[in-house]
Amino acid sequence: MTTERSTNVEALLNTVMTNLRLPNDAALARALDVGPSMISKLRHGRSNVTADLLLRIHEETNLPIRTLKSMLADGGIPDAGKALNMEIGSLQVGATYRIATKDWLSPLNEPIPGSTKERQFVGYVNEGSTRFLKLARGDGSDHLLDVDQIASVSALPEQTQT
Repeated sequence: MTTERSTNVEALLNTVMTNLRLPNDAALARALDVGPSMISKLRHGRSNVTADLLLRIHEETNLPIRTLKSMLADGGIPDAGKALNMEIGSLQVGATYRIATKDWLSPLNEPIPGSTKERQFVGYVNEGSTRFLKLARGDGSDHLLDVDQIASVSALPEQTQT
C-alpha cells in the first residue's frame, strides 16, 4: 500500500537521482553512502529519512535543507514551483543558463513583459527573506534577479557556453 508519506519520499529520491544524473537506486545508494537496502526500505515505506540522510542529500545536491524537508512534509510532493526552486538551488557557479522571467510590475506599477536571456550564474544573494540570483551580463556587469520572478531555468550545452 502506498501512503502519501512514502510517495513524498519516493519523489525526494527521484529528484535526487535526477539532480545527480544517476541511472538507478544502486548508484543513488553509492552517492549517499548508504546500502542499497536502505534505498529500498525508504521507497517501500519501511524506513524514514533520517536527519543524517537529509544532510547527505543536501551535501551531494546543494539543495536547501528547507526544500528537502518541505518535500517530505505532508502534501510535499513537488509541484512545478518547488521543482523550479530545486533547479535554482542546484545551479553551478560559472555555468551559463537560459533563464525565462515571468511578467511583472515595476516599482512604478508598470507592466514589464517576461523575457528569456542567457546569463552566466555568479552566485546567490539573500537580502532579508528574498533570494536573488547574481548573474553576469555579456558586457561584464552583474545584476540580481529575484528567484520568484523566474519562470524557468535550463542549462546550456557546454559547447555553447562563453
